[in-house]
Amino acid sequence: MTESINLRYNNLNNSIISRGKQLHAAMHSLQTFDRTFEQFLGWLSEAESLCENTESEVERNPHSLK
Repeated sequence: MTESINLRYNNLNNSIISRGKQLHAAMHSLQTFDRTFEQFLGWLSEAESLCENTESEVERNPHSLK
């Protein structure tokens, strides 16, 4: 009976350790995604500003495209 309890304890402990590793990997992946997403938002903001500036320039001087 003691052997059965020890076996169940070891299985549970191994399962907890495995789940902890999976959670750690998921957190790392989420942090990486967050940094990449922030970079993308920065690029998107720059592109939006460039488009707005170009639109303003065209409105001020419509013949500048020719």
